[in-house]
Amino acid sequence: MTVPIYVVALVVSLAMGWNADRTGQKAWHVIAACTWGTISFIIVAAVRNYGVRYAFICFGGAGVWTAVPLFLSWMVTMFDGREKRGICIAIINGLGEFYASGEETLADEQVTWLQSTDRSSGPLTPPRVTPWVSPLPPPSWV
Repeated sequence: MTVPIYVVALVVSLAMGWNADRTGQKAWHVIAACTWGTISFIIVAAVRNYGVRYAFICFGGAGVWTAVPLFLSWMVTMFDGREKRGICIAIINGLGEFYASGEETLADEQVTWLQSTDRSSGPLTPPRVTPWVSPLPPPSWV
């Protein structure tokens, strides 16, 4: 059941990457892929039909897996020189690691309400890092 998801992601990534290079509009392709993925996952959450959900999981995964390489290839072309590009990639990777494991840097007294959260879900990390950024109490749904 996972093969169609990856096949759709491969086809969409290759098509959008080729078109982004051809037109020179990588930023708009990144925005389109992010929007496509977001709308697809909203539809997945809103619909009850399993066939429709599966189809839009394929489209949502394709949007996510297309946006990331397009963003990286677009971002490194914004800088001249190998050193600046290398620093840019290091900053992007560092920020990604911060959001993926940012809750581990919190003080123990701030983390008590985060212990039950899933550490493997990267998209859900920014709400978990919120207490580190602001002194607001945890949301009621945690």
